[in-house]
Amino acid sequence: MPAYLINIFPTGCYRSSDGQKIRVCLSYPEEKEGKNSSTEQAAMIEETEFIPIDRETTIAPMAVQALPQKERRQVITETEKTVTKAEKEKETKAKRGKKPKEKAARRDKTAGNTVLALKNNLLYDLALAPNIEIEIPVGKRWSVNLEYKSPWWSNSSKEICYQLISGGIESRYWLGNRELHHRLNGHFFGLYAEGGIYDFQFKGDGYQGKYYGAAGFTYGYSTSVSRHLALEFSLGIGYLTTEYQKYTPYEGSLVWMSSGNYTFIGPTKAKISLVWVITKKRGRK
Repeated sequence: MPAYLINIFPTGCYRSSDGQKIRVCLSYPEEKEGKNSSTEQAAMIEETEFIPIDRETTIAPMAVQALPQKERRQVITETEKTVTKAEKEKETKAKRGKKPKEKAARRDKTAGNTVLALKNNLLYDLALAPNIEIEIPVGKRWSVNLEYKSPWWSNSSKEICYQLISGGIESRYWLGNRELHHRLNGHFFGLYAEGGIYDFQFKGDGYQGKYYGAAGFTYGYSTSVSRHLALEFSLGIGYLTTEYQKYTPYEGSLVWMSSGNYTFIGPTKAKISLVWVITKKRGRK
């Protein structure tokens, strides 16, 4: 059997000279004696179509030696499968490119449901200081955080007193692309102020007073643990001033010894907080 070379051009995989269309042509000898004349081959080519293709798609033509008709069809089928697989992979990549936007849309939809966050500072818990915080989102980038702590422990016989009532307020600005984050998630800067009263004593002299000038800046980060739980880390650096009175216990009474003022500039608070995010229900459409 004479050998012929067949150029197989799968649909949609080759460029023409103008870079926009391709002439699809499957040419192979008939199962009969003799060869197709050049006129017959030209007529076959004229009957083929021009098919638009993607400018970015380029696959080199494959030349195969003429085989019996059954094997030729098998080669053509395998070639078409290869092209189909390449096209599917391209579609998959295109879909993957859309996923971040789709996820952002879902996040934004969920973020819009957040109405409140309740918090507990685990560091204060370790210091035996019961505490609670409430944070309310204001738009996509702002929030207001309110906090309260109140350890109230004392043992006169052991001359131990650990009492504090303190409250504060903080305004926060959330950084980053808010379309990619839930409300109250991500990095933030804050401006805070707080004050309170205290009575501290440990086996000897003690101090009573009030502080009202604690103010400064915070930086923090909050990350989701689950749909309704998050962890928040923050550090506040600022200015604190307090008026105090020093006392000493004597025969079951407190004897006032001196008074004064104390001022401090530096870290004034640190937090590792467990956050419970409260959302509102959306009506079904």
